[in-house]
Amino acid sequence: AVEQKLAGKEGREYRLQTALSDLHNAYDYVIIDCPPNIGLLTFNAFLAATEAIIPIDISYFALHGLGKLLETAHIINKKCNHSLKINALVTNFDKRLKLSEEILEEVKRNFQENFFKTYIRTNVKLKEAIGFGKPITEYYTYCSGYRDYTSLCDEVMEGKYLKQKAQLTDQKLCAPK
Repeated sequence: AVEQKLAGKEGREYRLQTALSDLHNAYDYVIIDCPPNIGLLTFNAFLAATEAIIPIDISYFALHGLGKLLETAHIINKKCNHSLKINALVTNFDKRLKLSEEILEEVKRNFQENFFKTYIRTNVKLKEAIGFGKPITEYYTYCSGYRDYTSLCDEVMEGKYLKQKAQLTDQKLCAPK
C-alpha cells in the first residue's frame, strides 16, 4: 500500500533515496528488490540507486517489457539529472531451446558490456526453494541454480574489487611525491 500512501505527496519519488542517504558509509551494497512493474516504487529505487540489475526472463514478452523499463530509466536519468547504470541478468535460461540463445544474443547486443556473463539457468530446485520460502543457499546447494547465483555473486564482487583497485591506482598516480 506504499504507492497509494505516497500518491500526491511532495517529493514522493525521492523518499527511498532520502531514507538510504545515511547508509552510504555503512554498507558496500544495498539491494532493493522491486516488483516487476513500472510504478512509484520502481521510480524510488531508480533514483536511490547508482546501479541496477535487471533480470530478463527468456521470453519475447520480457524483452518488450524491458524496453519500457529502459525507456523509463532514461527519462528519469534525463529529467532528474541522475546517472543509473543498468546491468542485464538473463534468467530462466534453457540451453536446449533455440529461443534462449536468440534472446541471449539480443541482450548482449542491446547491453554491450553492461550484462552479466553469468546467466541463471532454469532449475526446478530454485522453484522449489521459492515454494518453501527459503533461499537456495538453505534449501539445496547441489544444483545448477545455486552455482549460478554463486557465480553471479562472484561476478558482482569482482566488479566491485576492480573498481576499488582502479580507484587505488588512480590515487597512487595522482598522489603528490
